[in-house]
Amino acid sequence: MKPINDEILKSKVGVFLELYKERLRLDKAYETKKKAEEELRVHKENLEELVKDRTKELQESMEHLISAQDKLVKAEKMASLGRLVAGVAHELNTPIGICVTASSFMQGETGRLSHEFNEGHLSHEEMSGFFDAAVQSSEMILSNLNRASKLIKDFKLVAVDVSSEELTTFNLMSHVDDSITEILPELDLIHHQVSIEGDKDLRVTTYAETLKLVLKNLLLNAITHAFEHDTNGKIMIHIARTEDRVIVRFKDDGKGMSAETVSMVFEPFYTTRRGSGGSGLGLYIVFNLITQVLKGDVHCKSLLGEGTEFKITFPIERDTDLFGN
Repeated sequence: MKPINDEILKSKVGVFLELYKERLRLDKAYETKKKAEEELRVHKENLEELVKDRTKELQESMEHLISAQDKLVKAEKMASLGRLVAGVAHELNTPIGICVTASSFMQGETGRLSHEFNEGHLSHEEMSGFFDAAVQSSEMILSNLNRASKLIKDFKLVAVDVSSEELTTFNLMSHVDDSITEILPELDLIHHQVSIEGDKDLRVTTYAETLKLVLKNLLLNAITHAFEHDTNGKIMIHIARTEDRVIVRFKDDGKGMSAETVSMVFEPFYTTRRGSGGSGLGLYIVFNLITQVLKGDVHCKSLLGEGTEFKITFPIERDTDLFGN
């Protein structure tokens, strides 16, 4: 009924058209959002399934890996045991074989001498020769039986049977000093100087006799392998701590070792002095005592002409469970 103003009408229509277009855009955006949410939900479900499948695959792979690792460890233990048994048999075979040979010789000589005596043909020269042979054979048998006895004692140490030893708390430097003083008379150290340095107040709770045995074997190894005959050598033992662990450095200024020898130094029956009475068990025993009894680690570093260093670490306070995990 009113007069129509074209400009106002156009303006109102334009506004309603813009509102209509905006509603269409919102509806479209809403549909797009719903579609995206649906795709995201489906993707999330697929992702969860994929993660489950991958997790299952990884778990199965880990189980296979652990099983394979366990088999390898068991196989290595069996192989190591086989090498150890073979080494024991080989090392004992020589002295026992010599004893058997010498005993057989004496048995034969005694039988022959008895026959000569019964026949009345025994001469002074034959008796004298028999006595000489008996003395030499007895010395040979005794020497090789002592060698076999020492080897058996070393083999027992390989088993690391210290069930009778008790944990004790002591000043480490004083214990090392006392142990060296006690060990010195047993070893040929007349040409060598041993010095002990480091933390004088460090107290530890561990197996004292085991630590003494470690020091003894390291000293014996240094005397046997590090220095040439009549060489005035120096052996330095340094004691320190880092957090809850002890660090003991055992160093000599001897002739050192090649990289190949260093890599084999803790192997059982490996020795560079096979013909000089070395059994190749000293450092193997050291490794076992440190890793199994003291629950520590030992590493060897050496260069030809620059000496050798053994770095030993173990807990300041040893767990009371000797063979615990």
